[in-house]
Amino acid sequence: MTFRISNVLVRSLACVALFVSHTAWSQEENASAISDTVVPATVAAPAWVVRLPPTDTIDYRGVLNMDNAGNTPAGGMLYPAPNLVGFLAAVVTHGVLNESSKSIQKSKMQASADRLLLPYRDTLLSFRLSELVQHSLERTSIKGSRLMAFSEKMTNEWVIEAQPIFSVTQDETAIILDNAITMSQVGADPSTAYMTVIRVISAPQDEATLSKFWMAEKGAKMHEESVKLYAQSLDLALNEFEKKGKDDDAPYRTVRYRQGGAEKMERAKVIKTDCNRMLIKTLRGHLMSVPLKTENSNPAEVNKCT
Repeated sequence: MTFRISNVLVRSLACVALFVSHTAWSQEENASAISDTVVPATVAAPAWVVRLPPTDTIDYRGVLNMDNAGNTPAGGMLYPAPNLVGFLAAVVTHGVLNESSKSIQKSKMQASADRLLLPYRDTLLSFRLSELVQHSLERTSIKGSRLMAFSEKMTNEWVIEAQPIFSVTQDETAIILDNAITMSQVGADPSTAYMTVIRVISAPQDEATLSKFWMAEKGAKMHEESVKLYAQSLDLALNEFEKKGKDDDAPYRTVRYRQGGAEKMERAKVIKTDCNRMLIKTLRGHLMSVPLKTENSNPAEVNKCT
């Protein structure tokens, strides 16, 4: 099956490949920053159209544990590509068209990581991306926006294109969203498009039987949490867009945060800390919204403001 994919989205997919491989998974790598294109100063609060991908399914995966990956590149790089074109763009950009044995090893590891989703399979397959995005828009600050089908002809509009990947931690306590987002105006020079990757990690859940918790009422909790993460990623991207490339002067430091029941570390700038969450900017300039890691943190406290 062949899908059309815009140049902007291909660049976005390449962007997410770089991000996932160089955040918490490779903190010690001295990565060079990727600068998002400065938005022209004449742009003022456009009405956005959110263009859906060619397929209406949602990509859910198990979080890949790279601890026993041998020589596989750190980071468990994700490829949120709907077709071979996007896949190759991501792979070529990251420079990992190397030994096929590593690719095979990684594929096997991902398949193993995905096994935790077997109890959720039927429910996840029933989720529609268009429905999730519509519900997300109702929770965002992006007013006056509407959905656009992939096949719909675009006019002189401001368009958001996003390619989300949702990953469930192996302890099933949290969901992670990696959302590759582009914002551009139809007909404008592609080089002026704003591109970013937003990672949002949900607060950990404290339930005796997590599969029952997530799947109750036909997966209502899973869907609700996914909507919340997607909405937050759009708001964060819009806020960065409106900053027109301006950055803060906060220093980079080692940040500790929660990823499910585990503690993770990231070399990043702290942009904001609020309500048991922290917004950070990685060495590559991408945003992460993460639950705070505190000495006496517990799920009840971490979830208090969500």
